[in-house]
Amino acid sequence: MQFTHGTYALRHADGSLHLPTNPAKGEHREMARHSFLAGIRARGSIMAGNTDLKEQLAAAFVTAAEAHAFAFTQVDGKDDDWAYWYAKILQQALSKILGRNLTRTQIVICLFAIEDERLARFGAEEPWPQLYAEHFRTMFASDEPDNRPKLALYYYPECPYCQRVLKAIADTGTEVELRHIWDEPQHRTDLQAARGRTTVPVLRITGSDGDRWMPESTDIVRYLQERAG
Repeated sequence: MQFTHGTYALRHADGSLHLPTNPAKGEHREMARHSFLAGIRARGSIMAGNTDLKEQLAAAFVTAAEAHAFAFTQVDGKDDDWAYWYAKILQQALSKILGRNLTRTQIVICLFAIEDERLARFGAEEPWPQLYAEHFRTMFASDEPDNRPKLALYYYPECPYCQRVLKAIADTGTEVELRHIWDEPQHRTDLQAARGRTTVPVLRITGSDGDRWMPESTDIVRYLQERAG
């Protein structure tokens, strides 16, 4: 898989464009890493008063995209191992924003999952930072003790992936409303309206900021386990 995010120009603090004449490939990578760290610091000062977790995450992804575009400018941004590159460069920033130590493996898995979801639902032209931010917030942000979201699972019993999630619900003792999409047509209609398809399982997470829809049994199981602590 080749992955190309939009090209971003990297600039100095004074706004001047930072593009060396003919750097070697290794120099591109190292300069990109330093540019990313500088960008995170710059955006960090801007975002310091912003308590919106999603916006902080989106800003980190945009900064990483700028660094990635610069690091791979000689190949027009193409990078088969993009998720591993992003995981390496974002691990510290995402861990700080989310208040937990994320492993690179966790980040890589989430990056592949949300990119597949983006392409399947919206196509390659759909803006990605906000989608990525929402996915990482859903997967890793801690719920407020007095404001835990309501959970509803869209499923049908014969689905083996649904059974995997049902087992995780039982094992973690999580309170989840079960919504059988074949017994109740309205559940299927709601799922179709929200996601454009009726594949299950899908976990609907309803909080003070609205609904979030989580597909993929592996992600749902991981979410339930993380939530149970």
